[in-house]
Amino acid sequence: MAMKVYSEIDGVTLLYGDIDEKGSIPVYFERVGSNGEFDFAEGKIPYCSFERTSGFSELELEQMRGFLRNNLLVIFDDARGLE
Repeated sequence: MAMKVYSEIDGVTLLYGDIDEKGSIPVYFERVGSNGEFDFAEGKIPYCSFERTSGFSELELEQMRGFLRNNLLVIFDDARGLE
């Protein structure tokens, strides 16, 4: 699946995929961690939850959930090609 870049803020990149058969969109936050490996958080919208994470703190994950909630409609419009 091809992922598209939605944003990059403070070294954290948000990518998203295509709308799936259930009407959700996979999302993936990533950054280069302090150990040189990638930190990531993988989830779906509109649920704004994460299924797998590594390297991000609980506070950072909550901030990313808020970012997803605030950008939900724009990401869906972009995924549909409406932006």
